[in-house]
Amino acid sequence: MILSKNNYYAIFYFLLGLCGSFSLTAQTYTLPMIESLAMQNYPLIKQSALLNQTAQLSVENIRKALYPQITLNGQATYQSDVTSISVPIPGFTPSLLSKDQYRATVDIQQNIYDGGVQKSMNQVVQTGNAMALIKNEVDLYKVKERVTQLYCGILYTDAVIGQIVYINQDLNNALNKVEALHKNGLVFKNNVLQIKAQLLKNQQKLTEAQAAKKNIMDGLAILINKNFETGAVFETPDTLVQTKVIKVTERPEFKWYDAQKNNILAQQSMIDAKTQPKLGAFLQTGYGRPGLNMLKNDFALFGIGGIRLQWSLGSFYTAKKEKPF
Repeated sequence: MILSKNNYYAIFYFLLGLCGSFSLTAQTYTLPMIESLAMQNYPLIKQSALLNQTAQLSVENIRKALYPQITLNGQATYQSDVTSISVPIPGFTPSLLSKDQYRATVDIQQNIYDGGVQKSMNQVVQTGNAMALIKNEVDLYKVKERVTQLYCGILYTDAVIGQIVYINQDLNNALNKVEALHKNGLVFKNNVLQIKAQLLKNQQKLTEAQAAKKNIMDGLAILINKNFETGAVFETPDTLVQTKVIKVTERPEFKWYDAQKNNILAQQSMIDAKTQPKLGAFLQTGYGRPGLNMLKNDFALFGIGGIRLQWSLGSFYTAKKEKPF
């Protein structure tokens, strides 16, 4: 059986309507639902927790630098000469020191004042972590923007497809009337061909719009890691026209710039702290030969403690160049 052109269009629109009826039972998607799926699939969501955990560990390590630093040392040496007293002293004969000497010590150092280095290091870590979190927020904001663009692209292609379908219906009705008039000799054949040509053009536009929608849906499926079923319905948001106006200064990019500024200021504070004098207490205790008494050639326990002031002036040479501004 050979189908006429009119029957072909009738079957086409019947199948299109049938697909539309199937879409009533297909899953319906909303923009918030798609955004939620995209956020769940995006790996940067998990990165925020890792950044906070890493920053916390870094702060704890910096604080541990304030604890007493204990160092174990041991050495055994042999030297070509030793200290001796060649001047005779009545009633005193010093023992000759051994050329092989041994020493085992425990050194304890406690920081009293570091010029603010530890505090500034904490600020650098915290501001750096805040900067990374806000940068993460900026990237997520871009993902939401991309999801919104693709979602609106699907709504737009749906509207275009619907418009083409309505135009084709009108053209098909007009074709039926013109063909009837042509059979009665009231119009020329050219009038029938013009409508058929317009139907073919619209059919091509319909195919292009459907292909464009499929490409957009494929791109959106990658972001949410989920394939859309045939006939999926995308609801038009109620607030699409009344979009919330976001102030320029409230965008996450500006928060990121402020976080960068705070991080730079913290780095400057750390550079300034390195130029400050450092004060600390120390204690050294050990066992060896000779001990602190260099005139006694026996193994002995010994100990020494005190306060040490250090001021590295070399940090002034590079401080100016290390500062960002």
